[in-house]
Amino acid sequence: DEAKSQLIQIASWLLSHGRDEYLTVYGKVRGGVLQRSLTMLRNHQKSVSGGSVHGTTSSPMLKTKFQNRHEAVRRPSTRRLQHVFEKKANKMLLKASQTLEHSTGLTLGTRRASHLDTSYTGEEFDNEQEMENYLVCVIALHRLMQIEQILMKDSIVPAHQPRVFELIVREAMDTIVQDGENIVARARKCIAKHDFTTVLVIFPIFKQLRSLKPDFERTVEQYDLNVKVKFDQILQMLHMTGSKALEDFIESIRSDSVTQLPTDGTVHEMTSNVIRFLEELLDYTDTIGIVLEQDPNYSRQLSKLKSSDSNKALLGFYIKKVLVQLNHTLISKSELYSDSALKALFRLNNNNYVLKSLQRSSLMELYLISEPNCEEYYYTSIQEHKKAYSQSWT
Repeated sequence: DEAKSQLIQIASWLLSHGRDEYLTVYGKVRGGVLQRSLTMLRNHQKSVSGGSVHGTTSSPMLKTKFQNRHEAVRRPSTRRLQHVFEKKANKMLLKASQTLEHSTGLTLGTRRASHLDTSYTGEEFDNEQEMENYLVCVIALHRLMQIEQILMKDSIVPAHQPRVFELIVREAMDTIVQDGENIVARARKCIAKHDFTTVLVIFPIFKQLRSLKPDFERTVEQYDLNVKVKFDQILQMLHMTGSKALEDFIESIRSDSVTQLPTDGTVHEMTSNVIRFLEELLDYTDTIGIVLEQDPNYSRQLSKLKSSDSNKALLGFYIKKVLVQLNHTLISKSELYSDSALKALFRLNNNNYVLKSLQRSSLMELYLISEPNCEEYYYTSIQEHKKAYSQSWT
């Protein structure tokens, strides 16, 4: 307390004598401390995870049709990851606040427990480690920014606090933006390689940063607007990348150049992979809805539809768009069969596979929102292909 009191007196004397250069010194010194704290956290995250781990799941357009029954199916669990990184961020906040209280006597107020489910105690998913690391750092930076605001309240007069605060957080904020740009750059490379499953990591990051945005904006609202702009920049990058991944997935179906077809007219590998990808999207319905709503084509469709859940409706429109393109591509590929019986059988098997897959998941529920007659269409198509197959033998 004595050191703190002396610091306040020195700051007051310097300012009253026109010596405001100490503001820059203070900002740079505290900024260095903040950056080192963030760097230490990042290094710790990498050390416990064995370095930055990127998803290695292959493209849904390249996966094998049937997974090895002995392989464990590891589906993303955003809820588990939420618990993991929120728990780690809260631990860091606790440690930082205890240090602050011990050295200055200041308190951060009541520390609320996480509202997230804490029952999960298992291991994190390796292919989502980078997402976890990044989100922990963003949450930690937000907490540290709040601590820095408390620290400078008495020693920096209100009129100069915005300028000093920007100096303190500038380097750390630039680091977070750069890390976000790196994630987006790798995601774009995955899109270019048609590795769409790996790109799904974009959506939980986007979701969590959007959830953090109101608190973040309240923290910086009285300070430099550049900090808010940088945070919005990260969200915009993630939004654009997620949108591109969704649209490029449809384009990859349309432009698929593989001419090898099942010799017995069974389900095409692309069909099973498309269904699997759509099933993965169900975990991110709310986030994907936010992304699609910014697209004029989807927003126009939504405006014509009365739905109690706009996010489900928007994902339903996307599912329809994907399956319509899949159907067109399969019909085009079926023309490669010289045998009319195989052509009809191929169309029959793929239509039946899509219908049964939709019905055994909640995909059908969403598809029905955008296309109420979709089930009837598939039943009719199946009957037509059965008839064509039978006639080919007469």
